[in-house]
Amino acid sequence: MTRNKIAYSRSDRIFYTTIYIALTVLSLLILYPLVYIVSSSFSAPTAVMAGEVVLWPVEPSLEGYKAVVDYEETVLDEIMERNGAKKEAPEVGEHEWEERCYEFRCRKVGLGSVPGEVIVPVSSFAKMTKDVYELMDSMKMEGAIIGIMADRNTVMFMPYYVFNSESMSKSVSSLSFDYQCGELAKANGGRMLGGFGLFFGSTLSQVRGDGYKIEVGIKKAVDPEEIMNPGKLLGMETRFGLSVTPEMLGFGMSALSAFKKIMGKDKNFEKKAEAYDLEELEKAKFEQYKVDPLKQEKD
Repeated sequence: MTRNKIAYSRSDRIFYTTIYIALTVLSLLILYPLVYIVSSSFSAPTAVMAGEVVLWPVEPSLEGYKAVVDYEETVLDEIMERNGAKKEAPEVGEHEWEERCYEFRCRKVGLGSVPGEVIVPVSSFAKMTKDVYELMDSMKMEGAIIGIMADRNTVMFMPYYVFNSESMSKSVSSLSFDYQCGELAKANGGRMLGGFGLFFGSTLSQVRGDGYKIEVGIKKAVDPEEIMNPGKLLGMETRFGLSVTPEMLGFGMSALSAFKKIMGKDKNFEKKAEAYDLEELEKAKFEQYKVDPLKQEKD
């Protein structure tokens, strides 16, 4: 039995080749920071501080990443001292970190959650709500929306999705959801909140206009070594020094969004929630047993 091969036209071959190259470049831009972090974690501290780590670990060691974190903490301490700030006790820091996503307590079931933040006029509340849920359905995601009245004219949307971090393809492609929410906000007369953060720093100049230069000046004066949110607060930049323009960001996020839409539907939450309920029930039984009067009489 012979198979009939599909004959692609010259224009088709050019199209597919262009798409493959673009997706490959995008994948490298996304994956390289992750590889760099792992390599730094297993490199000697001196090699990390000297900037010798590019791709693979240099002088393999478990002290590299610790040294980087210790150095950055020292710099932050100096910045706070210069500006009259006070460093809270470690216990306070740990509490704030644990409560950083209080609104998204669904992550207790063992799934990750990624929130977005956009603002729209009150008049666009119903339309924006409908648009976000339609986007979530089209990307086959599990999630919800948290809404807050920012003022009498403005609503802040915090749409979020839950994901299984064990699936790298779904985790990475799902990042485009936040970007697409930002585009929906623009279409509904709003914008991303502040316009900065992971993958969104390149849009800050558009949002702030003339005020952007003032923010850059303040950031450089306070944090000249770019310790705080390097490469993603005032603009998106890779460790190669390559700037990610709004156009590049839009193309990459649109490609990831299209990829996510053709993947299988996320079905993580219900199963994880059942396991979480059973775990909590076992904990409650154990706590009850500790104060059981019948048990105490036996003891």
